[in-house]
This record gives sequence, C-alpha cells and structure tokens, in this order.
Amino acid sequence: MIRWLVAGAGQAGRCHIAAIDKTDGAVLAGIVDPGIIADASVPVYADLLAALTDAEADAIVIAAPNDTQAGLVQMALDSGLPVLCEKPVGKTYVEAEALNAQANELDVPLGVVLNQRAQIHSRWIQELIESGALLPRTVTFTGDLAKLQGWHADPARSGGGVLRTIGLHYIDLLLWWFGPPSDVQASLTGAHQEDCIDVALGFSSGCRAQIKLDAVKE
Repeated sequence: MIRWLVAGAGQAGRCHIAAIDKTDGAVLAGIVDPGIIADASVPVYADLLAALTDAEADAIVIAAPNDTQAGLVQMALDSGLPVLCEKPVGKTYVEAEALNAQANELDVPLGVVLNQRAQIHSRWIQELIESGALLPRTVTFTGDLAKLQGWHADPARSGGGVLRTIGLHYIDLLLWWFGPPSDVQASLTGAHQEDCIDVALGFSSGCRAQIKLDAVKE
C-alpha cells in the first residue's frame, strides 16, 4: 500500500486525489493546501513542512502553482519522499536541472506528469512508429485555447503562456516518438508572453513537426 500526500488541491490536485481513490494499492494520507477544503476526509495541512512532519506518507504529488513547485519539490526530496510533480517541474531550465541533480544526489525518485503519453491514441502511434509500420513525414498540432485564467495568466507565476500549459505536452510526445530534434525554430508572441506560439521541429527520421497554438482573446 502506497500512502500519498497531495500538495495542491486545485483542478490538477483533485484529479490526482480522485485517481488515488480509484487505484488499488494507493491511499490518500493527507492534502497540503492553504485553503479550506470542506469535503476532505483526510488531514489537511496548511504547509508542506507540517505535512512532512505529521503525515505518514510514502510518496507525494506536487500539484501547486508553477511559481511554488520548485521549492516544494526541493523540500520533499530533502525529506526522502519520492516525488511526482505536475509540469513544469521548474519555471526555468536551470531550476529543473537543479532539482534533477538534487534527486540524483539523494537517490530519490523524481517524476514529472506528462500524461499525454498515457492516452490510448498516443501509445498506438508510438507502437506503430516503433514497429516500423508508420513513418510519419509531417506531424501538426494546432488549436485555439481558452483564455488563461488566474495564476496561469500571470507570466511571473506561470513562467509563460500556452507553451507551458499545452505546448509542453506536444513537445514531449514528439520527443517520445522521434527522439531529440535535429533543429528547432520558434516564434513566441503576444502581450502576455506566449499568447501565440509557432514551433517547428526537424528530426533525424526526416519528420517535420509543427506546433501552432493561439490563446483566445477577450
């Protein structure tokens, strides 16, 4: 039985809580959130330090706002708890690399939630590519996204716009399917950084991929 702490009870955190409740061999040990959670059936802690001191947990999910996640991951790793963190694990490459180095030094597992790999259609495409039955020459991800709300709309807290919210998932799928890109070209525009992105990637397989995402304006 794995006893989980969940830090952050927003939309993503509640998805993790529901998944833990539905999973055999998993149990929710506590929730870390400064807000009031009226329907909680487990202990709720206002801060992570209190939870790490009091709760009997085997692992932790970090699903907090982007600007707080790096500090929470660092604290959890120092406690020795395996960590599963919502993306992005850091607002910058430097932050993410530092956390990865810390996890390796302490020999504590650190994972990042990139859940598009778990989708049936994503796995099907991967299996076709791996078997050689499918050799894509072009891949395009495109769409208009709902206007970012709350802290997601604040680049100082989120670290960016649509590239961080959705674009990262598409980049991860491309890396999974084709490996590291051989070249990358990107245009990030908009009043609030990354309102619109146009990213082109080339791969050694000969595939060319494009990610075009626009945030819906008011």
